[in-house]
Amino acid sequence: MQSILWSRMVLMALVLLVPATKGLPGQVVNGQKGARQLELLFFQPGGEKLSRPISLVVRIQTGQGGVGAVSAGGSRISVKDGRHILNLTTGGESRVTLAIEGDARRYGDTIAVFRVGEDVTAYPVFLSPVVDETSGGMGRFRPGTSDLDAGVSKEAKAAFETALSSAEQRRFGAALAEFTRALALAPRFPGALNQLGLLFHQNGRIEEAVAAFTQAVTMGDRTINPYLNLGVSLNRLGRYGESIAILTGLLEANPAVSRIRIPLAEALVQSQQWDAAVEMVQPAIADSQNLPEELQSESRYILARTMFREERYRATVQELTRALATSARWTNAPEAWLLLGISHYELKQDQEAERALLKALESDAKRVVEARYRLGQLYSRQNQNDKAVRELEAFLRDADPRTNASLVREARQMLERIRSGSAKK
Repeated sequence: MQSILWSRMVLMALVLLVPATKGLPGQVVNGQKGARQLELLFFQPGGEKLSRPISLVVRIQTGQGGVGAVSAGGSRISVKDGRHILNLTTGGESRVTLAIEGDARRYGDTIAVFRVGEDVTAYPVFLSPVVDETSGGMGRFRPGTSDLDAGVSKEAKAAFETALSSAEQRRFGAALAEFTRALALAPRFPGALNQLGLLFHQNGRIEEAVAAFTQAVTMGDRTINPYLNLGVSLNRLGRYGESIAILTGLLEANPAVSRIRIPLAEALVQSQQWDAAVEMVQPAIADSQNLPEELQSESRYILARTMFREERYRATVQELTRALATSARWTNAPEAWLLLGISHYELKQDQEAERALLKALESDAKRVVEARYRLGQLYSRQNQNDKAVRELEAFLRDADPRTNASLVREARQMLERIRSGSAKK
């Protein structure tokens, strides 16, 4: 149930320049058909170039989805100039793991895990900053006063624009290669790092998005977008303490920017800091005219969840109705319909509950499979046993028992009661 700040909100306005050259070619390495080379480029926090050799352990897994046999396990390599050519001995997708020991001064211990398909020819590796445990790991980073993007070379900007074009065309490998090239030309390029993070995030590669956004915030650029997107991605990973630390600092530096409050309130809700979440999100709701429709809806959805927890079902219905009326297609709309259905159920408003639960399933049945359990519960209360059995069986078929353990148990018990009652009749 995480909110996402879409790229259209943070796209940087650079002048379109001539296309740059493409990344490394080649599908044949040492005479092996299907083998290829991957260029790794290493970056220190702050965008500084590596001045000393680093040693790392490389592990490569090949196979379907990059989770098959280990073709290179535990091999140690030394990187002297911040670049290394990695030979991947088979085609298809590979899963690469890099373990790098930090020096406790310039960078910390780093574990980089990523998947590379045949279309990926270059990959940036961002060494982790030294963790400051007293400030939540990343809380010490604050937006600065510099505009680092203004000093980027034309060649780096050209590669950046080509990367954006490839990203819009959903050419992941080409976009990644050009973002990497832009950073090789201009390591202190927060705009490219931010867009690279968005590329990873929108392709479901959240750990890699966090690495790119983190690299951007270590530079002290004045733009808030990488900080904000880092908080959103940390929420997706369940690292709420780190998200709260960095977003709290961001809000302190930019108290008038209401959109910071939404992911921060989400992290507070997930950390069960309910009162703090309400205090955080209410000013955003009051300032809704300055927010995109998606964030207006998200802010009301967060408030509704705190009200639901307090069993204030009428107030929950009111907020969710407003949220869905503002933007019926925002990220968490399916979950909002589900919560609306449950709230109507608790108020014994069965017709409204059924309508909302069916709308949740129509929006995204896989994400809100719980709606089928709730429909079964509703139909059982109405003695529509055939409908109840149908929905409960569908729920048990589709639900992941690991993440829905209690509901799975209750659904089975409900089915047993319905069937037992039918048998007696």
